[in-house]
Amino acid sequence: MNIIIASKRPFQGREAKDIVELRDLLKEGNPEHIFFPYWSWLVPKEILEKYHCVGFHTGHIAGGSPIQNLIRQNINHTIIRMFTMNESIDGGEDIGTSPICLCGSLEEIIIRQTNTMKAMIDAYIQENNR
Repeated sequence: MNIIIASKRPFQGREAKDIVELRDLLKEGNPEHIFFPYWSWLVPKEILEKYHCVGFHTGHIAGGSPIQNLIRQNINHTIIRMFTMNESIDGGEDIGTSPICLCGSLEEIIIRQTNTMKAMIDAYIQENNR
């Protein structure tokens, strides 16, 4: 399956760290899916309309700095939400969720979060590659 991972953090697969790199990768071919873990920029409408774009968000409520805001509220366990992206920030139809622990250092949380998102992507690809 031809995919692109658009992430400002290191990830697996064909990666784009920003919108310029994403556009360059799109010129090389048409991916079946573009996954956006750790993405914090708006995705242009023409990309959302042409490709199947999948986003991720930590927590039940949309908005910026979700990990920090949850920790400030003394919430230690939440979810990572995977969703089909649309023009709304963190909006779109849910594809799935996975639990995540927010205990430990930020580095430990990011490692758990990355591993969880990788597993979600792998499961999604396996399910949709039948």
